[in-house]
Amino acid sequence: MLAEQAPTPSWNPPLDHPVETKEILFFRYHAYRQRQVSQLLHVMPREGVRDLYGKARDWAKSQGVHDSRDPMTALLRYCETILPLPPFEVWLADREANPLGHLEDVSNNGAIGGETRPGRLETRTFEARGSTWMASLHVFRRDGAWRGFVQFSEVRIDEGPRYHTANIFNEDSPSEIRRRFLDFGEPSLTAFLTSVLP
Repeated sequence: MLAEQAPTPSWNPPLDHPVETKEILFFRYHAYRQRQVSQLLHVMPREGVRDLYGKARDWAKSQGVHDSRDPMTALLRYCETILPLPPFEVWLADREANPLGHLEDVSNNGAIGGETRPGRLETRTFEARGSTWMASLHVFRRDGAWRGFVQFSEVRIDEGPRYHTANIFNEDSPSEIRRRFLDFGEPSLTAFLTSVLP
């Protein structure tokens, strides 16, 4: 059998992107900003960080947000004001246009979870069984490798059932999984769909 319907004990198949409400997306945007700030501090020499912290402390006092018990928060917040980070709408558009880059950014910082938080990397439509189907590639990292599965939904049914394959990809990078997924022709996608339908 090419795929299986039953989830593994540690993982349930995720809902697709509609579960990403604006609040969740804004949380992810905030996490992106924090990653950029942390990367800045990691590439700066120690002396530069000390000077930057002095400026951050003065800035925090002037803003009324200084907390001597948590000096790192002031430093991170100050760095967010001096880095040319994109506004939420620009970040969101880039995330939609370049999902692979955003997935790799998150994963390189250890922020992507394992099987419970797969990311949708690519979507294709194809004709099968008299309908138009959407095939969505989802990837996640486990045991040092990238895994992936395909989720199918019928395009004409907004809230219809979704069917997913087992983890059929196991590669060193999400870009390699994406390449293999894009190499699938309609006969291959139809075969995987047929294998998971009830």
